[in-house]
Amino acid sequence: MGICRGRTRRCRKGGRCRRRARRELHESQTSNEVTKDSVTLALWNARSLNNKTHMFCDLMINNRVDIAAITETWFTGDHRDDIPLAHISSTLQSYIVHHVPREGRLGGGVAVCVHQSFKVKRFQSANIFTSFEYMDVLVTAHGHVPVRLLVVYRPQRTASGQSTDQLFLQEFSTLMEQLVSSTHQLLIVGDFNFHVDIATDSNSVNFLNDIAALNLQQHVHFPTHKNGHTLDLVLTRANEALISNVSKEGYLPSDHVAVTCSLNIRKPKPQKVQIRTRKIQNIDLEAFRQDILVSELYSTPSDTIDGQVDRFESTLSTLLDKHAPVVTRVITSRPESPWYGDDLRELKRELRVLERKAFPRGLEIDRERFRKAAHHYSNKLISAKSLYHRNQLRDCTPRELFKKIERLTQPTTSSVIPSINNCDSVAECFVNFFKEKVTSITDQLKVASSATSSPSGICFGEGLSNCKSSFTHFKTVSDEELKPPCRAPGRSSRHSFSSDRRCREGDISTITAQRYDSLSRSSAELMSLNIGTECHGD
Repeated sequence: MGICRGRTRRCRKGGRCRRRARRELHESQTSNEVTKDSVTLALWNARSLNNKTHMFCDLMINNRVDIAAITETWFTGDHRDDIPLAHISSTLQSYIVHHVPREGRLGGGVAVCVHQSFKVKRFQSANIFTSFEYMDVLVTAHGHVPVRLLVVYRPQRTASGQSTDQLFLQEFSTLMEQLVSSTHQLLIVGDFNFHVDIATDSNSVNFLNDIAALNLQQHVHFPTHKNGHTLDLVLTRANEALISNVSKEGYLPSDHVAVTCSLNIRKPKPQKVQIRTRKIQNIDLEAFRQDILVSELYSTPSDTIDGQVDRFESTLSTLLDKHAPVVTRVITSRPESPWYGDDLRELKRELRVLERKAFPRGLEIDRERFRKAAHHYSNKLISAKSLYHRNQLRDCTPRELFKKIERLTQPTTSSVIPSINNCDSVAECFVNFFKEKVTSITDQLKVASSATSSPSGICFGEGLSNCKSSFTHFKTVSDEELKPPCRAPGRSSRHSFSSDRRCREGDISTITAQRYDSLSRSSAELMSLNIGTECHGD
């Protein structure tokens, strides 16, 4: 049985299979060489992105997606969109989300999430379509022909309850008449809600005939809905080799799978970011203290407030550069998921095994196991991300706390800068604004000080002659009064948040506080000199 004798039917069949396997392997390797640096596009009907941002970011990071088209975002166009958009922008910091919400009723909405290395320009048709929602953008990568990307979502019924089957064919043809003449490469993706896998469905047949008449080709040939139908489509011009490697991701929490494909566009080079850091924690505190004591702050103090401030700043800056010099590094900007640990990687590996067993010819019990594993993975991902952010919020200063909360609850927006025709006029506007503001505050203080006495007995300005109380002199500041409110190490306090967070290890203020006796006299002299200058009007 193990020896092949002659050209038997069994041998010829085995030879053909081996040759076909070698050919397919060669084609696969060649395709991978061509597309490993290509742009990756994903299409996903999220069925509400509001509570699935963690899985969407997981899809983007694990599959290295450059452009994502999302349908049924369920965005409303108001403050309710802030938190999901903030979650996306805080995780995918190198991406920008453009979206068109459905206003007035629930559901719907389309969005495009694009890496910021691409240029994106949005278009708006003059026609108003009621049978579908869409977003029309022009995506440009350096050195390539721009791609006209159209993201479409067709609901089964309009807001008035009318079926959209026939109306969509008419309106979609009207829109396509405006796009077919475009000189850019054309890419149309979305949930069209037609069962194109059923050859006897009249609406699907009419739709396929229409796109064929427009010289468009459909690239998705596998079920994209949990009921086994193909609803999510990717369309390009038939004479444009823009799409390859069409596949799916079925572990996401939706009744639709995510469709992924490669575009015949080379990925832009990763963005480089230059960061500057100091190793403050490695400072020798005793050497730092001795250098302060022998510096000109003590040897030759200045008699004027300006001179002492300049000497204070220059001395500390010089010593900081000596003990903790600035280190400049260039890093590659990539999406980060620091909460993604080995346990999640193992769950993802098990999920992939169950997915290959369940699809496409697995039993129903295999599919049920896969769905349970996907749900378990989603819950674990939420828990890991929540635990990470909880620890981040606990181990930060009050200032950092507000910044982190704002980043997690408010989406990032670009600064709105007015158009400038004349820089001199803009500068003049700024000066006039603050000048008027200072004048207004001064006038209000004069009105308030015109009374014979204030409720506290202290008066200002012209009412000083009628005051019962006034400031006549100030005492000098002592060293003890200037010591920072840092709690001693190892000492417990129920107010430990404010004290510990203000005096974190590794902060330059903490270092000076730990060796505060070296700066106490100089700081006190500086404060007293400042108060004396203000009192005497020097």
